[in-house]
Amino acid sequence: MIRLERCPICKGEASVHYGTRPSLFSPGEKISYERCRSCSTIYRNPRPEDRARLEAYQGTPVTAADLKVGWSERSRRHYRFVVERMRRLGIPGNPPRVLDFGCGVGGFLKVAVEMRLEAEGLEVARDLAEHTERRVGVRVFREPLPHPGYPERPFSAVFSSMVFEHLTDPVSVLRTLRSLVVPGGMVVLEVPNVLDFRERLMRGSTLDDSHLFYFSRQSLPRLFQEGGFRLLHAEEGLRLHTYLARLGCHLPFVACSALEALTHFVGLNTSLTAYGRAVDPSAQTGAP
Repeated sequence: MIRLERCPICKGEASVHYGTRPSLFSPGEKISYERCRSCSTIYRNPRPEDRARLEAYQGTPVTAADLKVGWSERSRRHYRFVVERMRRLGIPGNPPRVLDFGCGVGGFLKVAVEMRLEAEGLEVARDLAEHTERRVGVRVFREPLPHPGYPERPFSAVFSSMVFEHLTDPVSVLRTLRSLVVPGGMVVLEVPNVLDFRERLMRGSTLDDSHLFYFSRQSLPRLFQEGGFRLLHAEEGLRLHTYLARLGCHLPFVACSALEALTHFVGLNTSLTAYGRAVDPSAQTGAP
C-alpha cells in the first residue's frame, strides 16, 4: 500500500477525511477516502501499488456475469444516446474513428459499429479482450498504454466507461489518451458520481475497494484540464428514457436529454457522463 501526501489530480497538499468503510473483499480490513480541499476529488488513501493492480487485472478470468454487462437493451439505449450526444457536440472524422478504452465485453463497441462509427477496443484483461474481439468482430488491443506504434492512426474520440475510478494515475492516462486523438478530438468518461443520490443519503454507501477515485461535476473539470481536455458537457441525472423504452415509449433525443436534466435538477443524480474536447497544448494556460 502507498500513502499519498498530495492529491493525485491537482497535487494539492490539503485534504480532509471523507469516510471509512469495511472492505468488501478483505474481512476485518477498512478502507479510507480523503477529499482534496483544492479540486474536491475524493481518493482512496492509502492505495494499492500500481504494478499489483495491473497484474491482478490482466489475469482476470471471464465470468458469466461479465458477459451480460453492457449488453442489456437498457444499456444499449444509453450507448446510443451517448453516440448521438457526441455527434451533436461535434465529433470529427467521416466516419469518426472511436476507441473504447477498457471496453470490457464490448457493449459500447457493438452499438458504435451499428451507428456507423469505425470502432476499436482496448482491454488489458487478456481473456476478456480475446472474447470481445470474437464477439463484436473489431480489433481489441491488449497492452497497457502508452505502447510503441499504437495506434497506427489517431482516433476521433475516446470513450471510457467505469474505468477511470480504478486507475492509480488518471491524469497520466488521460494525457496519454489526449496524444491518441486528432486535433479537436473528444473524450467521453463515465465514472461513479460522488453526488449520486444514494451517496448523498448516506455517506460512504457507494464506496468500493476497487474504486480509487470518486469524481463529481465540480471536480471533473480539473481532471480534464490536467489531462489536456476542456469539459464540454456533463450528464448525471436519472436516465429515465432507458426505462421508458421497456414500456414501448421511445422518446426523441431532445426529450431524453430534457428528462435527464430535469431529474438532475431535482437531485436524482446517478453515474456521471462527461464529454471533453482536446485542447491545443500551446493554448493551455495552467491550473487556475
